[in-house]
Amino acid sequence: MGDQTPGPNDVADEWAAAELGGDTTSLQEIVADDFVAVGPRGFVLTKEQWINRHEAGNLKYGSFELDEAQVRGYGDAAILVCRQPPPGSTRTRTAATT
Repeated sequence: MGDQTPGPNDVADEWAAAELGGDTTSLQEIVADDFVAVGPRGFVLTKEQWINRHEAGNLKYGSFELDEAQVRGYGDAAILVCRQPPPGSTRTRTAATT
């Protein structure tokens, strides 16, 4: 039998499924402790903030895809750098502009 260690693409697929399903238990295991997400308007979210979006019920994805994925190897570790296109909705307040 082959090596049973999941590869970066397997982990990315698990992450996408956990995000789409709002599975915070799986996200706690999948997302690295030093995870950082940069939003479309330049805001930065830590792992805790990222996962809290699901726990608070403020986030509902219509789909969750990873785009422009690049895997970078560092010895026995791999880092996945990718873009997550923005479909979905959040409960945010918007200011009216005139």
